[in-house]
Formats: sequence, C-alpha cells, structure tokens
Amino acid sequence: MSLDLKNTILGNEINKIRKDIPKLADLTDDQLFNLVCFKYFYNDGDFSIADYRRIYTDGINDGGIDFITIYEPDNQTPSLVFAQSKLYENAPGKRDIPLIYKKMDKTIRAFKINKNCDDYNDRLVRIIANNLDEVKDTDYVEELVVFIYSDISEQLEKSIKQEIEEAKDLSEDLKDYQITLISKKMIDNQITIVNEGRKTVKQGEIKLFREDRENFQIIKYGENGLFTTISARDLQRLYRSYREDGLFEQNLRYYRPNKKIDDKIKNSIFKNKKNFWYFNNGIIIACSDFKPDGDNIKLWSFSIINGGQTTVLIGDYFEGTEDFAVPCKIIRNDDYHFLAQVAEASNSQKAISDADLKANAPEQIQLKKKLEEKEIYLDIKRGKIGAKNKIDKECPRNYDSKTWNRISNQELGQLMLSFIFQEPGTARSNKNSIFAVQNTYKKLFLNKEVQDLDLIKSLVKLYEYLVEYEKNPRIELDQEENEVLSYGKLYILAVIGFFIKIEKKLVDYKLLLNNESDDIWETELSKNVPHGSIFAEYIEDDFENILRNLFLEIIGLIKDAHQSDAEVVNSTYTNFLKTNPKYRKYILKRIMSQILRNDIKYKRFKEDYLKIFNI
Repeated sequence: MSLDLKNTILGNEINKIRKDIPKLADLTDDQLFNLVCFKYFYNDGDFSIADYRRIYTDGINDGGIDFITIYEPDNQTPSLVFAQSKLYENAPGKRDIPLIYKKMDKTIRAFKINKNCDDYNDRLVRIIANNLDEVKDTDYVEELVVFIYSDISEQLEKSIKQEIEEAKDLSEDLKDYQITLISKKMIDNQITIVNEGRKTVKQGEIKLFREDRENFQIIKYGENGLFTTISARDLQRLYRSYREDGLFEQNLRYYRPNKKIDDKIKNSIFKNKKNFWYFNNGIIIACSDFKPDGDNIKLWSFSIINGGQTTVLIGDYFEGTEDFAVPCKIIRNDDYHFLAQVAEASNSQKAISDADLKANAPEQIQLKKKLEEKEIYLDIKRGKIGAKNKIDKECPRNYDSKTWNRISNQELGQLMLSFIFQEPGTARSNKNSIFAVQNTYKKLFLNKEVQDLDLIKSLVKLYEYLVEYEKNPRIELDQEENEVLSYGKLYILAVIGFFIKIEKKLVDYKLLLNNESDDIWETELSKNVPHGSIFAEYIEDDFENILRNLFLEIIGLIKDAHQSDAEVVNSTYTNFLKTNPKYRKYILKRIMSQILRNDIKYKRFKEDYLKIFNI
C-alpha cells in the first residue's frame, strides 16, 4: 500500500508537475517526489522538463541516487548534491537512513575509481559523469542528502541523526561528505515559504542567561534594539517548538551544513561551553515588538535572521544539564527590506566576493539605471527576498515581472563574454573572473562600446529565447543534443555572435583559416564590438520558428564537432564545453570548413537563418 498524499502539500505539488509537464505525468508519486525536492530546495520553486533531463537518475540500478545537482548558494562553496528521496507509509527505523548514505557513497566511489559502472543505469552514468566533470578543478563539497516524507516523532528524528553521526564516526568514507537529512515538516515548510513568502513566530519568549541567581545584563540601543545573553537551553526549546513555524523566516532556504564551521560550533557545545560566548557571534532576532519581563524577554512576530547555523546545532546536539551563554541581539523592526540588509551585513559565513566589492561601483549603478530605460532589471547586489525570491531591496518602482527582462550583472557579463568577445569557455567555467580579473571587468563594464543599450537588450532577449527553447524544444532532442543544450547555451550564443560578426565584417575568418596561433585567433575574434540591436526588423510571423531551427542547427554543429575528433569524442559534453581553445579548435574550425568555405551551404545558411538578424 502506497502513502496516501491526497490533500497534502506534497501531493498538490506532485499533481502540479503532472499538469504542467504532461511528459512526466506517468511518473509515480515516488519519482515525482524527487522532482519536488529539487524544485524547492535547489531551484527556487521553478521546474521544467530541461531540469528533469539534467538531474534525474531514479530508476532500476540507480545506485541509491535519485537526482544529482550542483547547488551554488550566494558566495558560499558550491555543493555537488547526491540526493535520495523516500516516501514512507510507516516511519523508518533509526538504522535505515545511515544505510542509504552508505549505498550512495559506494556508488560515487565506484565511479571515481572507474569500477563496476556497467552495473548502473545509463542515465546515472551520464549525469554523474557530467557533474563530476563540471566541478573538477574547482573548490566544492560533496553533499549526501536524504529527503524523507513520513510523520516521525521528534525523538525518532533525534535518534536517526545520532545514528548518522555514529555512522560518520565509524566510516572514514562518510567523513568526506556533508550529510543532510530533510524531514517531512521541513519539506512542507520549504514549499510554503517559497510559494507564500514571509512567515514569523506569532508570539513567544526567550529566557536570559545568568551567571548567578541575581545578575543578568541587557544593553539597550535606543527604543528598538537591545543586546543581551540568552540561555542555550532555552534557545534549544525555541528551536524545537518553532523551527518549522517561522523561526528561520528570513533564510528562505533550509539550514545548509558547513563542515568546517559546524565542527567548530559542535566542539564548543560539547567541550567548551564556558567559552561559547567568546567564540560565537550568537544570534540576531527580529520582531515586531519585545518586552523585558524579569528573566525573560517576550517577543511578538519574531524570527532569527542571523545565527541559524548556531541555533540548529544547539538544537540538535546540546545535551546534559549544564547551560551556557549565547550572545543575542534583538531588533524591533518589521521593515522587511531593512531586515534583509541586517541579515546580509551580519552574516559572517557569506564571504565578500569580488562581485560584492563591485556592487557599489559607479559604472554598475549607472548601467543599472540606464537599463531600466529598456525595462531591464539588472541585479547588482545580493539580498533577494520575498516569495519565490522575485523581489529585492533594489527593485525599480515600476518593475513588472511580466514585461521586464531581469538578469544579474554576472549573468550579463557571461552573455557579453560569449557573444561579443567569443569566450564562452571563460564565461561558463570561470565566471568569477568577470569581477576578479581586472582586464575582463574593464572590457565588459568600463568599455563604452559594450554599453550599447540596444545591443544589451537584444542579447538578453536572445538568451531568454534560448532558455525557453530548452524548456520546450517542441521537436524531441536526442540525449546528446539535450546535453549540448544543457551545458552549451553560452556556446550557442557565441556561435550566433560569430556569424553576425562575420557578416558585419568585424572578423576576418580567412585570416584564421590557415593560422594555428591561438593568440591570433583570440585577438581577431574579440577585437570588434557589434552595435545596435542583434535582431533585424523582421515582420514575418515565422521569426520564432527560424530562431528555434537555428538553435537546433547549432546544436547539431557542436555535436558533430564533438563526435568528429578522436581527442574529444570520449569526453563528456560538460568537459568539452569548458574552454575557449576547444571552442576555437573544434567548433569554429568545423563551422569554417563545413559552412563558410562552401559557398552554396553558406548561402543557404544565411537564407534560412540569418535573415532575422541585423547584419
């Protein structure tokens, strides 16, 4: 007998995927549960058939892994996530869950040492290979995540987590991973928060910590702030009472483990409680009102906006009778924008990136303002808040999500690097260089030629057409074509940019035909910038069909380039589509030899595809 999901939050989400994506309607509830978990924990509430093709591994011989994804929180170390999702009619035994992690680890290790891969399904083999290649040579962590949808008691959940910790202590293999368990309450809560936005604890109180029976301290800052020391034991009570009911409202995502930080906090909890106050930054609570009341502080409409990691670890691991002190700042303010700024400014776990340092640069602010004239919302700062992360504190007053284009400055840099400067490898696999490498930043954001609003508007629009094509290609693509589309969107843009630059005589491809110098190729491809809109004033109603056919044609060219050379045919597509030299050597050279040098083919190519562009 399967678990009855009728009238549940999860059941509604499963039915929504069946309705929105008919191709997935025949999947079982168990299988669709995986997709719901990915949608809300790793994709901000969005999901498409393209996501399914890229992440889904569930099935016979899946090695205990249901989906794989790379998750990149703001300026934190990215995680390569291996996930398993379980619907339980009855609560699992406390020893069942560690066995799931061990099976996942066994599968991952088999791939890494290239043994027994024939024992697994083709989908798993392909997706795990692409993801391992994607993160290769980068700083990342591997995370094993188990989602369980079952009503389990607090005591059972605690016992399961203890078994997981013991399994990690006994296994050198499991110590290599971040280990995460996501329960039914957390799943329901995550779905609700992403869909509905803000939620707080309506009313509660927190007990102050006193070194002796008489003395405790509260330092006030004006009428709306105070700083004090609270009881770790009472913080644990707060966590257990309200963790799924708004206690972490500002975070919008579930607690993310960080092994280095977690170990330090847990070490203080277990071995150094007396010095915890000195070693830990504590927590910040935001509320609509507070009132000191003896050895308590009463709180209304409150949540923890910083210190979630500290709170979770105290809640899960604090044992014994010895209480200890936790620093606590309390702010009376219900301005969501202001609280988002407090949360961001006080979060010491979020590293200050090169993008953050450039956020207030005059050229970024000016570009943001100019693009608003073209109804483009340029995100130049972190700190997105609200339901589905669609609104943030920098939102233009007249912003309309239905008609405006929205893109981050890093994404815009990736598009310009690919299309204008013909560097899709850098744009895709080294996007941090957009802000970290001065020469790259200068040519993208301090170059007046590139700050062409019509060019930017049309480039953003072209990319949106491509993303929409990935979600709904209409014509069924084969496995390799889907991988080119999934990992090579910036390469497809680059190829379109190459043809446009050829037609505008901004690139002399004949100079490159018999030249093997990669430096000369790089200089010739990037030296000139096209101006004005990419698109021509094409009035026929077959515009989108032409564009879609062009995307398919380029996908075929990239696929052929990969398959035609012995040096790269056995590499994954994510590895093939990673560097500028490979783009030039294998893709552009093939385009030159197969199309540009053949007058008949090139004439037909222009007639079929290039008539919609401004050339």
